[in-house]
Amino acid sequence: MQNEKKRKISDQTTKAYIWGKINAPVDEKTDQYIYDVAPSFLELDFKELISQIALGSRHSICLSDTGNVYSWGWGACGQLGHGDLLSCNKPRMISSFDVKVIKISAGGIHSACISDCFEVFTWGQACYGQLGHGKIIENMESLFTPMKICLEGKPFLSQDISCGGMHTASIFDGLVYCWGRGDSGQLGIGDGWLHESFDSDASLSNLSLGVPSPTLVNGLSEVKLVAAGAFHTAIVTEKGELFTWGKEDYGMLGIPGTTLLRDGVWRPHHVPKPAENCEGEVHFTFVACGGWHTVAICNLGRVWVCGRGEYGRLGHSSESSAKRLTQLASFNEEVVQVSCGGTHTLFLTKSGTVHSCGRGDWGRLGLGNTETKLSPHLIEKMLPDQAIMIASGGCHSAAVVVDRRS
Repeated sequence: MQNEKKRKISDQTTKAYIWGKINAPVDEKTDQYIYDVAPSFLELDFKELISQIALGSRHSICLSDTGNVYSWGWGACGQLGHGDLLSCNKPRMISSFDVKVIKISAGGIHSACISDCFEVFTWGQACYGQLGHGKIIENMESLFTPMKICLEGKPFLSQDISCGGMHTASIFDGLVYCWGRGDSGQLGIGDGWLHESFDSDASLSNLSLGVPSPTLVNGLSEVKLVAAGAFHTAIVTEKGELFTWGKEDYGMLGIPGTTLLRDGVWRPHHVPKPAENCEGEVHFTFVACGGWHTVAICNLGRVWVCGRGEYGRLGHSSESSAKRLTQLASFNEEVVQVSCGGTHTLFLTKSGTVHSCGRGDWGRLGLGNTETKLSPHLIEKMLPDQAIMIASGGCHSAAVVVDRRS
Protein backbone atom coordinates (compact mmCIF):
# COMPACT_ATOMS: atom_id res chain seq x y z
CA MET A 1 0.00 0.00 0.00
CA GLN A 2 3.04 2.15 0.18
CA ASN A 3 5.64 3.99 -2.41
CA GLU A 4 8.71 1.66 -2.63
CA LYS A 5 12.09 3.08 -3.80
CA LYS A 6 14.81 0.74 -5.07
CA ARG A 7 18.48 1.23 -4.29
CA LYS A 8 20.44 0.86 -7.50
CA ILE A 9 23.07 -1.85 -7.68
CA SER A 10 24.46 -2.38 -11.17
CA ASP A 11 25.60 -5.60 -12.80
CA GLN A 12 24.08 -7.77 -10.09
CA THR A 13 21.70 -10.71 -10.29
CA THR A 14 18.51 -9.90 -8.41
CA LYS A 15 15.69 -12.11 -7.19
CA ALA A 16 12.72 -11.75 -4.89
CA TYR A 17 11.38 -13.36 -1.75
CA ILE A 18 7.78 -13.22 -0.54
CA TRP A 19 6.04 -14.41 2.62
CA GLY A 20 2.76 -14.24 4.56
CA LYS A 21 -0.71 -14.59 3.00
CA ILE A 22 0.64 -14.44 -0.52
CA ASN A 23 -2.00 -16.26 -2.57
CA ALA A 24 -5.66 -16.04 -3.46
CA PRO A 25 -8.06 -18.10 -1.33
CA VAL A 26 -7.83 -21.85 -1.85
CA ASP A 27 -11.60 -21.93 -1.41
CA GLU A 28 -13.50 -18.66 -2.05
CA LYS A 29 -16.51 -19.92 -0.09
CA THR A 30 -14.58 -20.69 3.10
CA ASP A 31 -11.92 -17.98 2.61
CA GLN A 32 -9.14 -20.48 3.35
CA TYR A 33 -5.58 -19.49 2.46
CA ILE A 34 -2.16 -21.06 2.20
CA TYR A 35 0.53 -18.90 3.76
CA ASP A 36 4.30 -18.93 4.31
CA VAL A 37 5.77 -17.98 7.69
CA ALA A 38 9.25 -17.53 6.21
CA PRO A 39 10.51 -15.98 2.94
CA SER A 40 10.20 -18.19 -0.12
CA PHE A 41 11.77 -17.64 -3.54
CA LEU A 42 9.53 -15.99 -6.13
CA GLU A 43 10.12 -17.11 -9.71
CA LEU A 44 8.66 -15.85 -13.00
CA ASP A 45 7.64 -18.19 -15.80
CA PHE A 46 10.10 -16.75 -18.32
CA LYS A 47 13.00 -16.69 -15.84
CA GLU A 48 13.15 -12.90 -15.95
CA LEU A 49 14.83 -11.09 -13.09
CA ILE A 50 12.58 -9.16 -10.71
CA SER A 51 13.57 -5.52 -10.27
CA GLN A 52 10.60 -4.16 -8.27
CA ILE A 53 7.73 -5.55 -6.23
CA ALA A 54 4.61 -3.87 -4.85
CA LEU A 55 1.99 -5.32 -2.52
CA GLY A 56 -1.65 -4.33 -2.07
CA SER A 57 -4.16 -5.41 0.50
CA ARG A 58 -4.60 -8.86 -1.02
CA HIS A 59 -2.73 -8.77 -4.34
CA SER A 60 0.85 -8.46 -5.57
CA ILE A 61 2.63 -6.93 -8.56
CA CYS A 62 6.21 -7.26 -9.73
CA LEU A 63 8.27 -5.65 -12.49
CA SER A 64 10.86 -7.58 -14.44
CA ASP A 65 14.21 -6.26 -15.60
CA THR A 66 12.82 -6.12 -19.15
CA GLY A 67 9.87 -3.91 -18.17
CA ASN A 68 7.17 -6.59 -18.05
CA VAL A 69 4.55 -6.47 -15.29
CA TYR A 70 3.26 -9.55 -13.48
CA SER A 71 0.43 -9.80 -10.96
CA TRP A 72 -1.24 -12.40 -8.76
CA GLY A 73 -3.48 -12.83 -5.71
CA TRP A 74 -7.09 -11.77 -5.22
CA GLY A 75 -8.53 -10.35 -8.43
CA ALA A 76 -12.25 -9.86 -7.83
CA CYS A 77 -12.12 -6.11 -8.60
CA GLY A 78 -9.88 -6.29 -11.66
CA GLN A 79 -6.79 -5.23 -9.69
CA LEU A 80 -4.65 -7.89 -11.40
CA GLY A 81 -5.18 -6.31 -14.82
CA HIS A 82 -5.72 -9.53 -16.76
CA GLY A 83 -9.03 -8.53 -18.33
CA ASP A 84 -11.17 -10.52 -15.92
CA LEU A 85 -12.18 -10.78 -12.26
CA LEU A 86 -10.34 -14.02 -11.60
CA SER A 87 -7.78 -14.60 -8.87
CA CYS A 88 -4.53 -16.45 -9.50
CA ASN A 89 -1.93 -17.99 -7.22
CA LYS A 90 1.26 -17.35 -9.16
CA PRO A 91 2.66 -14.42 -11.16
CA ARG A 92 0.95 -13.94 -14.51
CA MET A 93 2.12 -11.40 -17.08
CA ILE A 94 -0.21 -8.49 -17.86
CA SER A 95 -0.27 -8.88 -21.62
CA SER A 96 -2.01 -5.64 -22.62
CA PHE A 97 0.99 -3.32 -22.17
CA ASP A 98 2.64 -1.97 -25.32
CA VAL A 99 5.07 0.21 -23.33
CA LYS A 100 8.04 -0.43 -21.09
CA VAL A 101 7.11 0.03 -17.44
CA ILE A 102 9.61 1.57 -15.00
CA LYS A 103 7.57 1.94 -11.80
CA ILE A 104 4.70 0.01 -10.14
CA SER A 105 2.41 0.51 -7.16
CA ALA A 106 -0.37 -1.52 -5.53
CA GLY A 107 -3.11 -0.16 -3.29
CA GLY A 108 -6.14 -1.43 -1.43
CA ILE A 109 -7.93 -2.85 -4.48
CA HIS A 110 -6.29 -0.96 -7.35
CA SER A 111 -2.95 -0.80 -9.12
CA ALA A 112 -0.85 1.68 -11.09
CA CYS A 113 2.35 1.95 -13.09
CA ILE A 114 4.50 4.50 -14.90
CA SER A 115 5.98 3.94 -18.36
CA ASP A 116 9.42 5.00 -19.56
CA CYS A 117 7.66 8.01 -21.15
CA PHE A 118 6.26 8.91 -17.69
CA GLU A 119 2.71 8.03 -18.73
CA VAL A 120 0.46 6.65 -15.99
CA PHE A 121 -1.68 3.52 -16.28
CA THR A 122 -4.20 2.37 -13.65
CA TRP A 123 -6.62 -0.52 -13.19
CA GLY A 124 -8.79 -2.20 -10.55
CA GLN A 125 -11.58 -0.78 -8.38
CA ALA A 126 -12.81 2.56 -9.74
CA CYS A 127 -15.83 3.53 -7.66
CA TYR A 128 -14.11 6.32 -5.69
CA GLY A 129 -12.23 7.76 -8.64
CA GLN A 130 -8.94 6.24 -7.49
CA LEU A 131 -8.02 5.31 -11.07
CA GLY A 132 -7.96 8.94 -12.19
CA HIS A 133 -9.85 8.58 -15.47
CA GLY A 134 -12.47 11.21 -14.75
CA LYS A 135 -16.10 10.93 -15.71
CA ILE A 136 -15.21 8.66 -18.64
CA ILE A 137 -15.65 5.67 -16.33
CA GLU A 138 -18.01 7.13 -13.72
CA ASN A 139 -20.53 4.32 -14.23
CA MET A 140 -17.92 1.57 -13.98
CA GLU A 141 -17.08 -0.14 -10.70
CA SER A 142 -13.77 -1.54 -11.99
CA LEU A 143 -11.32 -1.56 -14.88
CA PHE A 144 -10.08 -5.03 -15.74
CA THR A 145 -7.06 -3.97 -17.83
CA PRO A 146 -4.59 -1.07 -17.54
CA MET A 147 -5.79 2.24 -18.98
CA LYS A 148 -3.70 5.36 -19.60
CA ILE A 149 -4.72 8.50 -17.69
CA CYS A 150 -5.35 11.48 -19.96
CA LEU A 151 -6.36 15.02 -19.04
CA GLU A 152 -8.00 17.10 -21.76
CA GLY A 153 -6.78 14.62 -24.35
CA LYS A 154 -3.14 14.66 -23.22
CA PRO A 155 -1.36 11.96 -21.22
CA PHE A 156 -1.03 12.72 -17.53
CA LEU A 157 2.66 12.42 -16.61
CA SER A 158 4.27 11.25 -13.39
CA GLN A 159 7.74 10.47 -12.06
CA ASP A 160 6.58 8.71 -8.90
CA ILE A 161 3.26 7.19 -7.84
CA SER A 162 1.76 5.60 -4.75
CA CYS A 163 -1.57 3.79 -4.42
CA GLY A 164 -3.27 4.11 -1.06
CA GLY A 165 -6.33 2.37 0.31
CA MET A 166 -8.79 4.09 -2.01
CA HIS A 167 -6.80 7.04 -3.33
CA THR A 168 -3.68 7.65 -5.41
CA ALA A 169 -0.88 10.23 -5.21
CA SER A 170 1.83 11.14 -7.72
CA ILE A 171 4.69 13.56 -8.37
CA PHE A 172 5.72 15.39 -11.51
CA ASP A 173 8.31 18.19 -11.64
CA GLY A 174 8.23 18.47 -7.86
CA LEU A 175 4.45 18.98 -7.67
CA VAL A 176 1.98 16.59 -6.03
CA TYR A 177 -1.30 15.41 -7.52
CA CYS A 178 -3.96 13.32 -5.76
CA TRP A 179 -7.23 11.69 -6.73
CA GLY A 180 -9.71 9.12 -5.43
CA ARG A 181 -11.54 8.98 -2.12
CA GLY A 182 -11.23 12.22 -0.20
CA ASP A 183 -13.56 12.22 2.79
CA SER A 184 -10.73 11.68 5.28
CA GLY A 185 -8.70 14.54 3.84
CA GLN A 186 -6.24 12.15 2.22
CA LEU A 187 -6.17 14.15 -1.04
CA GLY A 188 -4.81 17.30 0.59
CA ILE A 189 -6.96 19.64 -1.52
CA GLY A 190 -9.10 21.13 1.26
CA ASP A 191 -12.82 21.05 0.57
CA GLY A 192 -12.10 20.86 -3.16
CA TRP A 193 -13.00 17.17 -3.15
CA LEU A 194 -16.61 18.16 -2.42
CA HIS A 195 -16.75 20.21 -5.62
CA GLU A 196 -14.71 17.88 -7.83
CA SER A 197 -16.53 14.64 -6.95
CA PHE A 198 -18.54 12.76 -9.55
CA ASP A 199 -21.88 13.85 -8.17
CA SER A 200 -21.95 16.28 -5.27
CA ASP A 201 -25.69 15.84 -4.91
CA ALA A 202 -25.44 12.10 -4.27
CA SER A 203 -24.50 12.62 -0.65
CA LEU A 204 -24.49 8.97 0.35
CA SER A 205 -23.03 7.38 -2.77
CA ASN A 206 -19.42 6.25 -3.24
CA LEU A 207 -19.13 8.66 -6.15
CA SER A 208 -19.76 11.65 -3.90
CA LEU A 209 -16.75 10.78 -1.75
CA GLY A 210 -14.07 10.96 -4.42
CA VAL A 211 -12.25 13.12 -6.96
CA PRO A 212 -12.08 11.30 -10.32
CA SER A 213 -9.08 13.08 -11.90
CA PRO A 214 -5.56 14.07 -10.77
CA THR A 215 -5.80 17.32 -8.82
CA LEU A 216 -2.91 19.56 -7.80
CA VAL A 217 -2.14 19.77 -4.08
CA ASN A 218 -1.44 23.45 -3.48
CA GLY A 219 1.35 24.76 -1.29
CA LEU A 220 3.94 22.10 -2.06
CA SER A 221 7.03 22.25 -4.31
CA GLU A 222 10.32 20.43 -4.85
CA VAL A 223 8.73 17.18 -3.68
CA LYS A 224 10.87 14.10 -4.25
CA LEU A 225 8.89 11.26 -2.66
CA VAL A 226 5.21 10.53 -1.97
CA ALA A 227 3.58 7.79 0.12
CA ALA A 228 -0.13 6.99 0.29
CA GLY A 229 -1.53 5.03 3.22
CA ALA A 230 -4.99 3.66 3.82
CA PHE A 231 -6.42 7.04 4.87
CA HIS A 232 -3.53 9.52 4.79
CA THR A 233 -0.66 10.77 2.63
CA ALA A 234 2.90 11.98 3.26
CA ILE A 235 5.65 13.58 1.20
CA VAL A 236 9.34 14.45 1.57
CA THR A 237 10.82 17.50 -0.18
CA GLU A 238 14.27 18.00 -1.66
CA LYS A 239 15.07 20.15 1.39
CA GLY A 240 14.27 17.26 3.74
CA GLU A 241 10.93 18.59 4.97
CA LEU A 242 8.12 16.17 5.86
CA PHE A 243 4.44 16.97 5.24
CA THR A 244 1.37 14.87 6.05
CA TRP A 245 -2.39 15.13 5.60
CA GLY A 246 -5.53 13.02 5.93
CA LYS A 247 -7.07 10.99 8.74
CA GLU A 248 -5.56 11.90 12.10
CA ASP A 249 -6.47 8.81 14.18
CA TYR A 250 -3.88 7.76 16.77
CA GLY A 251 -1.53 10.61 15.82
CA MET A 252 -0.49 9.10 12.51
CA LEU A 253 0.04 12.55 10.97
CA GLY A 254 2.62 13.47 13.61
CA ILE A 255 1.07 16.93 13.96
CA PRO A 256 0.27 18.71 17.26
CA GLY A 257 -3.47 18.65 17.98
CA THR A 258 -3.72 22.42 18.27
CA THR A 259 -2.47 22.82 14.70
CA LEU A 260 -4.99 20.33 13.37
CA LEU A 261 -7.84 21.99 15.25
CA ARG A 262 -6.87 25.33 13.74
CA ASP A 263 -6.13 24.30 10.16
CA GLY A 264 -7.93 20.96 9.69
CA VAL A 265 -6.63 17.68 8.25
CA TRP A 266 -7.57 18.27 4.60
CA ARG A 267 -4.45 20.24 3.69
CA PRO A 268 -0.72 19.44 3.96
CA HIS A 269 0.87 20.14 7.35
CA HIS A 270 4.55 20.54 8.00
CA VAL A 271 5.63 17.89 10.51
CA PRO A 272 7.82 19.38 13.25
CA LYS A 273 11.37 18.07 13.14
CA PRO A 274 12.29 16.06 16.22
CA ALA A 275 14.92 17.66 18.42
CA GLU A 276 15.57 15.00 21.03
CA ASN A 277 18.60 12.69 20.73
CA CYS A 278 19.73 14.30 17.46
CA GLU A 279 23.24 15.27 16.45
CA GLY A 280 23.07 18.04 13.90
CA GLU A 281 20.09 19.19 11.86
CA VAL A 282 17.50 16.60 10.88
CA HIS A 283 16.57 16.22 7.21
CA PHE A 284 14.06 13.58 6.23
CA THR A 285 15.03 11.28 3.36
CA PHE A 286 12.23 8.69 3.24
CA VAL A 287 8.66 8.15 4.43
CA ALA A 288 6.13 5.31 4.33
CA CYS A 289 2.44 5.20 5.30
CA GLY A 290 0.47 2.20 6.51
CA GLY A 291 -3.00 1.52 7.81
CA TRP A 292 -2.78 3.84 10.78
CA HIS A 293 0.91 4.64 11.11
CA THR A 294 3.73 6.61 9.51
CA VAL A 295 7.45 5.83 9.52
CA ALA A 296 10.16 8.25 8.37
CA ILE A 297 13.94 8.12 7.99
CA CYS A 298 16.24 11.10 8.50
CA ASN A 299 19.64 11.91 7.02
CA LEU A 300 21.34 10.28 9.98
CA GLY A 301 19.80 6.92 9.07
CA ARG A 302 17.58 7.03 12.13
CA VAL A 303 13.96 5.91 12.17
CA TRP A 304 11.03 7.94 13.48
CA VAL A 305 7.50 6.58 13.97
CA CYS A 306 4.05 7.88 14.82
CA GLY A 307 0.50 6.59 14.83
CA ARG A 308 -1.26 3.51 16.11
CA GLY A 309 0.79 1.19 18.29
CA GLU A 310 -1.50 -1.84 18.30
CA TYR A 311 0.33 -5.12 17.56
CA GLY A 312 3.67 -3.35 17.94
CA ARG A 313 3.70 -2.02 14.37
CA LEU A 314 5.66 1.06 15.52
CA GLY A 315 8.49 -1.13 16.81
CA HIS A 316 9.08 0.76 20.06
CA SER A 317 8.66 -2.29 22.32
CA SER A 318 5.06 -1.54 23.29
CA GLU A 319 1.57 -1.26 21.84
CA SER A 320 1.18 2.35 22.85
CA SER A 321 0.41 4.88 20.12
CA ALA A 322 2.67 7.86 19.37
CA LYS A 323 1.09 11.22 18.53
CA ARG A 324 4.41 12.78 17.58
CA LEU A 325 7.48 11.38 15.85
CA THR A 326 9.27 9.02 18.20
CA GLN A 327 12.76 7.69 17.52
CA LEU A 328 13.48 3.97 17.41
CA ALA A 329 16.67 2.85 19.10
CA SER A 330 16.58 -0.68 17.69
CA PHE A 331 19.29 -0.50 15.02
CA ASN A 332 23.07 -0.48 15.20
CA GLU A 333 23.40 0.78 11.63
CA GLU A 334 21.66 3.16 9.27
CA VAL A 335 18.19 2.32 7.99
CA VAL A 336 17.73 3.29 4.33
CA GLN A 337 14.17 2.21 3.59
CA VAL A 338 10.95 1.35 5.43
CA SER A 339 7.66 -0.15 4.28
CA CYS A 340 4.38 -0.02 6.18
CA GLY A 341 1.66 -2.63 5.83
CA GLY A 342 -1.75 -2.54 7.44
CA THR A 343 -0.51 -3.73 10.84
CA HIS A 344 3.20 -4.42 10.40
CA THR A 345 6.41 -2.70 9.30
CA LEU A 346 9.61 -3.70 7.47
CA PHE A 347 13.00 -1.98 7.80
CA LEU A 348 15.93 -2.23 5.36
CA THR A 349 19.41 -1.42 6.65
CA LYS A 350 22.41 -0.07 4.76
CA SER A 351 24.05 -3.51 4.76
CA GLY A 352 20.98 -5.09 3.17
CA THR A 353 19.39 -6.87 6.13
CA VAL A 354 15.62 -6.79 6.63
CA HIS A 355 13.86 -6.50 9.98
CA SER A 356 10.14 -6.73 10.81
CA CYS A 357 7.75 -5.94 13.63
CA GLY A 358 4.02 -5.86 14.27
CA ARG A 359 1.20 -8.32 13.80
CA GLY A 360 2.44 -11.83 13.21
CA ASP A 361 -0.51 -13.90 12.04
CA TRP A 362 -0.35 -15.35 8.52
CA GLY A 363 3.44 -15.21 8.84
CA ARG A 364 3.67 -11.66 7.49
CA LEU A 365 6.80 -10.91 9.57
CA GLY A 366 8.81 -13.69 7.90
CA LEU A 367 10.29 -14.91 11.18
CA GLY A 368 9.26 -18.55 10.83
CA ASN A 369 6.24 -18.26 13.11
CA THR A 370 3.01 -16.29 13.58
CA GLU A 371 4.01 -14.43 16.73
CA THR A 372 3.45 -10.69 17.09
CA LYS A 373 6.65 -8.70 17.69
CA LEU A 374 6.76 -5.35 19.49
CA SER A 375 10.26 -4.49 18.25
CA PRO A 376 12.12 -5.12 14.96
CA HIS A 377 13.54 -8.63 14.50
CA LEU A 378 16.04 -9.73 11.86
CA ILE A 379 14.62 -11.93 9.08
CA GLU A 380 17.37 -14.51 8.87
CA LYS A 381 15.96 -16.69 6.10
CA MET A 382 17.20 -14.38 3.30
CA LEU A 383 20.80 -14.20 4.51
CA PRO A 384 23.41 -13.91 3.02
CA ASP A 385 21.47 -12.26 0.17
CA GLN A 386 21.52 -8.45 0.29
CA ALA A 387 18.10 -6.79 0.10
CA ILE A 388 17.77 -3.66 -2.04
CA MET A 389 14.00 -3.14 -1.81
CA ILE A 390 11.18 -4.08 0.57
CA ALA A 391 7.38 -4.09 0.31
CA SER A 392 4.53 -4.62 2.77
CA GLY A 393 0.92 -5.48 2.00
CA GLY A 394 -2.18 -6.22 3.99
CA CYS A 395 -1.04 -9.60 5.32
CA HIS A 396 2.12 -10.28 3.31
CA SER A 397 5.61 -8.94 2.67
CA ALA A 398 8.36 -9.14 0.06
CA ALA A 399 11.93 -8.14 -0.72
CA VAL A 400 14.09 -7.80 -3.82
CA VAL A 401 17.64 -8.97 -3.11
CA VAL A 402 21.04 -9.27 -4.75
CA ASP A 403 21.80 -12.96 -5.08
CA ARG A 404 24.83 -13.84 -2.92
CA ARG A 405 24.32 -17.61 -3.02
CA SER A 406 25.10 -18.39 -6.67
